[in-house]
Amino acid sequence: MLIKGLILESIGQVGSRFHSLASALYSSTVAIGTGWSHKYEYLFKGFDFEEGLIELNLFDEQLYEKLNFIVDKKKRQEKIKKIELKTIKQKEQSEQMFKEIKEYIGLVN
Repeated sequence: MLIKGLILESIGQVGSRFHSLASALYSSTVAIGTGWSHKYEYLFKGFDFEEGLIELNLFDEQLYEKLNFIVDKKKRQEKIKKIELKTIKQKEQSEQMFKEIKEYIGLVN
């Protein structure tokens, strides 16, 4: 819980660990990340924030532009609003999925 609290209180996150990036985005925290698998691409796409994904052969100017999603307050707020909308949708889909699972296995009348 400590780590999640730190993520919630931070202005942004830069990382390469899938679960830390997912936790940040799910908490509506701007996350800039890179990863070796297609799942990173799907994660950022799921939050409508593909521009937060860093390619490894990035030029300095491109890196500064991406870091500005965190550092620049106006840009950060714009990204947070965008991520928040997707977070709500993700939570709704998750609740629907668990409802369907419970119905399927007979836990809901």
